[in-house]
Amino acid sequence: MRIDDAGVGGFAEDLPVMVFVLAGVSLLVGSAVNAVAEVRAVGDGDLEATAELLVSAVLRSAQSLETPTIQWLRSSDLDRCVRDVAAGCNGFFLSIRMVHPTVEQLQSVGALPEMFPGMTGSCSRFLNAEADDMLITVVEVRAVVW
Repeated sequence: MRIDDAGVGGFAEDLPVMVFVLAGVSLLVGSAVNAVAEVRAVGDGDLEATAELLVSAVLRSAQSLETPTIQWLRSSDLDRCVRDVAAGCNGFFLSIRMVHPTVEQLQSVGALPEMFPGMTGSCSRFLNAEADDMLITVVEVRAVVW
């Protein structure tokens, strides 16, 4: 530190700035920790369980066949499969799509919410299905619930 006619220079003038910056950073970190704790307290376990029930309902109906086929997945009545489970949620979207060897949307169904969704839950499962040319394909069944 040096003193002359121009004023005082050195690390002493940086200390108040550093304290000010550290106080601001600690406020931001504290707010973020509190927000994460609040979101976890609300939880989305019920939504995740509902999404898993939707996917399980579709998988049960698909596995009632010996080997599910792409044609059956395209023409199946998804509304009937998920009607009972979907009645307990604000809104949902259920999608069945082939992911291998090509990507193709096979079918989707959903119910839009009356208001903007806050928390969501999702579940995704894969199953094998037979294509028209006796090729075994990979199909994804995905549900998003709010």
